[in-house]
Amino acid sequence: MANKWIRELKQMDNALKAKSFSGEKALILEQTHRAGYVAFAESIHNQYYEIYPAYAKTWNDLNAAQQEITSLKARLQESEQAPAKPAAPEVDSLEAEVANLQLQLKQCTADKHRAEEQAKRAKRVQDRLTGELSSARKDRKELRDKAQERQELSIETKGRQQAILDMHQLCAEQVIKLHTQSLHQKSETGHSFVMAIIDADGYIFRQDLLQSSEKGGWRAADELVHAVQSSLSDEDLGLDGENIMAWAFADFEKVAIHLLHHQHITEDMQLYQFARGFNARRPLFHFDDVGFGKERADHKLKEKMRFYMQMPQCKHILLACGHDSGYAAWLQEFASEPANKTRITLMAHPNMHKDVLKLGFRVTRAADGLWDKMATKLRNKR
Repeated sequence: MANKWIRELKQMDNALKAKSFSGEKALILEQTHRAGYVAFAESIHNQYYEIYPAYAKTWNDLNAAQQEITSLKARLQESEQAPAKPAAPEVDSLEAEVANLQLQLKQCTADKHRAEEQAKRAKRVQDRLTGELSSARKDRKELRDKAQERQELSIETKGRQQAILDMHQLCAEQVIKLHTQSLHQKSETGHSFVMAIIDADGYIFRQDLLQSSEKGGWRAADELVHAVQSSLSDEDLGLDGENIMAWAFADFEKVAIHLLHHQHITEDMQLYQFARGFNARRPLFHFDDVGFGKERADHKLKEKMRFYMQMPQCKHILLACGHDSGYAAWLQEFASEPANKTRITLMAHPNMHKDVLKLGFRVTRAADGLWDKMATKLRNKR
């Protein structure tokens, strides 16, 4: 019986050798059967009944292994003969998405480079503007300091101007006082004089005279003397220039603002210097700053008129006040006496008021060349 089984095992072993297995499974089968054969041969006599179940199991395993090998070979042949399957749609979609992401990455990289360049340019512009702003602030501070200095200097200059004007006014008043006393003394021997009274708030001197400052005042005084002489040339008054008095009244600050606004002077000092030259040219000529206030020049003119109308030595008075209707009612009291109409002459004005003309006083145009027609019209525009 044992010999029979041995022969069968040898036959099985030969059958295993005759099979053309390959790979790990063939090796495992070969090793398994060889090991089982040896073990069986060694213990066949002693363990006969135990060997048979193991042999049966091995035979079954061999059959299963053969079937598995056959199946694997069939599948291998099918895989070799079957055409390659196309890529799944998901793969194509993923590849397209990867390509799109790569393109976006490249675009983002380019945008980043551009943004960095723009940031650098913006930084350069910011640095330049910061420098310019700093420079502008420095210049503004310097301008403010200069403006402050100019304002302080202007205040100081105006103070000195006022002091000078006050001194000139005081001197002029002393001169007038002395000359009036002289006139009273001369009146005893038959000497006489004429008076010109000017409302310089309304009668503006020529631009070239004002801009010439002090020398312009000298020329204005000389031209006024000639105008008075020309106006009264028909009367035998013996006018030689020394017996001609003149008073001009104005609010210097208000008139200077008007002249500066219309560019008839370049600085307010020109008006003050003009008045100084007018005062200094002749001892009986005076240009008076009446200060700020409504109709202060009117009040001064009226009081001077009343004073000199009472003096018999004052043979004639020339008034420059025809621009203002406010003088009409006041002049009416003088016009009521016929003798006064031969003693009073009105200087013409570009805007001569009709109420003043109705009074019937004589009007002279001999002094027309003294006044700046444009500035006078603008000043007295109603």
